Amino acid sequence: MSRNSGNPDLRLRRLRGPDDYPGLTEANQEARVAAGRPSGITVTDLARYLEHLVNCDPERDLVVAEVDGRIRGYGIVFWRDLVEGGRIVVGHPILAPDTRTPESIATLLGWLDGRLDHGGDRGDRRSGAGGRENHGMDHRVSGGLQ
Repeated sequence: MSRNSGNPDLRLRRLRGPDDYPGLTEANQEARVAAGRPSGITVTDLARYLEHLVNCDPERDLVVAEVDGRIRGYGIVFWRDLVEGGRIVVGHPILAPDTRTPESIATLLGWLDGRLDHGGDRGDRRSGAGGRENHGMDHRVSGGLQ
């Protein structure tokens, strides 16, 4: 999918399905511990979440970050329609602490930003350059890097 020129070991790729869940869970846990927010998320919890997503297509809206074939993080984009009208599109980056370099962070956030420009498109292009304003959409990367 893509390589990070500043960190040639970091690679972004598509989700391969349940075989990726243990690595995604491990990266999620490491990120949570580093942020001071440990939790008991399990592979089963993550599988339940990913297999029942609403307003997110994991084949398009989730990217896996790996180093030397080992999953070290991921990014996910989802959208929500707002009660008062419009839509918000959210990108959520997760990177294990040992993988966080300015280059790897920029690579993951760059993918998220590109995907945010297509957020909520469900197969048709409703947003894009300038499209957020035209369709009452807002986008953001949630709460910093986890």
